[in-house]
Amino acid sequence: MQKVKSKIVGFSLIELLCAIAILGVLIAMAIVGSYKLISKARNSRMDLQEKTLIIATREYIQRNRDTSPKVIGESRNITLKTLKDRGYIKEDIKDSYDNSCMENSYMRVYKLSKNEFTYLAYLYCGDTKVPDVEEVPAPAVKVYYVDSNNKKYEYGDIDDLSSLKFNIELSGGATFNSNPLELDKYSYVVYVKGKDEYKEVFNSKEVNANRNEHITISKSLEEYVENSKITSVKIKVNATNTVGGVIELNSYIQKNN
Repeated sequence: MQKVKSKIVGFSLIELLCAIAILGVLIAMAIVGSYKLISKARNSRMDLQEKTLIIATREYIQRNRDTSPKVIGESRNITLKTLKDRGYIKEDIKDSYDNSCMENSYMRVYKLSKNEFTYLAYLYCGDTKVPDVEEVPAPAVKVYYVDSNNKKYEYGDIDDLSSLKFNIELSGGATFNSNPLELDKYSYVVYVKGKDEYKEVFNSKEVNANRNEHITISKSLEEYVENSKITSVKIKVNATNTVGGVIELNSYIQKNN
């Protein structure tokens, strides 16, 4: 009687290593995905609490006019303790780790115009250290120059200043919870320099930003540097957001000697 040999099917070392590698990738993707979901949930919770605080603070200053800022550009701070003690919030504000934010946190009320206020939450939860000086989120400004070949310059030397366009990118910045802020107003001034000091050749004056989050300005330098003796251009930008944050930026570009 002839014996039939059984064939044992198994995995080679390479196949096992490939399987382990694929499993590792899948586990890493799952961990990253879970982290993003948890982070999103935490941010959503903080966003919801900030909205609750804004509503409570708005109601508080409407009923307590003496506590609101009186002059445009002025701000007042209202603590979370005050809001809860007066019944404008029912429960303690806590972070995503269940740490209380009631001890040192407050709402900053900023008078934007005659009849308009904006609100910014300063939340210090658990063992978070409270800074000695209040920081107001500032707008962001970027200035760069583009030549006729679409080459971009942020600074440096160029052969022909008249061929340039300057671009100003403005944004309102972001809150401490990374939510975008709106722009209130901005201005920019163009200066040119020959042999001596810089001379102002254009002033936009103060422009209402209409509460846009982002604004881009693009202009040609040609009309400002018609004189071949112009050796340098300076652009000065000022911007303010709707919570009172301010930024000033000076940008320079010069002609090759």
